[in-house]
Amino acid sequence: VQPGKGPWYCSGSPPMTAQPGRIVADQITRIAGRLEEKAGKLRPPTLGDSFLVSENVQSIVQILEQAGEEVVPLLGNREADALSRLTGRCIELLKEWEVKYSEAATLNSETEADTERRRAIAVAAIRAGHSSLQQALINMFIDTELERCSVQEDSDEVWLGTFKFLEWAADFGEMKAAADATALIWHTRLEEIWAGLAAEAMERNAEARVVQLVRNKAFAGIRKGKTGRDTLQQIKTWCFNRYDFHHAHQCNVEIGGSQMGVSFFRTLGEYAGHFARVWVALLLGVVFMFDFGDPWAELAEAGDFGGVLFAFVIGVAGAFLYVWLDLRRNTVHLRGDPFQWFSVFGRVSFFLIVTFLYTILTVCLFWYMFSETGQVVHGTYAPLHILSWTGFALFVGVFLGLIGRDD
Repeated sequence: VQPGKGPWYCSGSPPMTAQPGRIVADQITRIAGRLEEKAGKLRPPTLGDSFLVSENVQSIVQILEQAGEEVVPLLGNREADALSRLTGRCIELLKEWEVKYSEAATLNSETEADTERRRAIAVAAIRAGHSSLQQALINMFIDTELERCSVQEDSDEVWLGTFKFLEWAADFGEMKAAADATALIWHTRLEEIWAGLAAEAMERNAEARVVQLVRNKAFAGIRKGKTGRDTLQQIKTWCFNRYDFHHAHQCNVEIGGSQMGVSFFRTLGEYAGHFARVWVALLLGVVFMFDFGDPWAELAEAGDFGGVLFAFVIGVAGAFLYVWLDLRRNTVHLRGDPFQWFSVFGRVSFFLIVTFLYTILTVCLFWYMFSETGQVVHGTYAPLHILSWTGFALFVGVFLGLIGRDD
């Protein structure tokens, strides 16, 4: 509103400047530019730059005082009063920021045997400040702790250190029960860290770590958030690829928040759908018996119980071994898990039991369909034919269903 070439009008005496408006505007712009440059350095990424923060606070205070001396006289009475009050309040907040940042940095840098106590003291000091200062400092506190974890050369130690920090932070009572803006930032950051740990663990096929993230009760609140639920969806598919029905079911329980029975049948349906190619391949295995299964049929027709049993056991054992090797190929134990072998055995057995039931039902159906023809064995030895047929179809079907599987 001021003329560019004419004098700059203002309150006071005289009511105008000797300089044209363009010159005065450039002067104000330069002050604003210096403020913006210094303000960008007020918030370092971590709590390790107290000197830098203090230096920039002092610089900004000087610039604001300069603005009070040079810019306020150039304004109208109402604008001059507003700017004076604003700069005064900014100076107060800047000095409070300097004090709170320095306090948090000092507390967080102290070397104590009790890491959790140090963290709790630092967070308590941050929570004692102005709400806007809390929100900035709480982010810096988290980034500082993550930086401390990342200094390890071993990537496993970095992951485990981050996991331990997350476990403490998720269960930290003061922030766990809070619901203000600072607590919201805290919980959002924890969700991001949890999702990052899960993504890294899944990428490395670190099954024990994924399981810890799903089962740890300290992370229950984290898993309820949107980021947590989205990550649980990914973990559920990851578990299906490793025949892990139990933890996939646990993911469904937390995603839907439904009753255990409802989630169980939902998971069962998804489990069956995930392995749809296996059910089709098992059906093909049943059909292939007509083209390639003459020796198995002859064993049953001759009443050779031992031969049929041996062929059946070989078929089941071959299918079990293939699924076992497939699971072991996709599982890396980076951290000791005392139940890993039991877990692998249980999951493979569960998968084989489901496929066996499906296969024997399909074989019985086909035997009934062709019972009036000479393609199947009739009479006393019919059960032997069904048994040998099931073993053949199970081995061929599981092999065809899982070969070339995309994880």
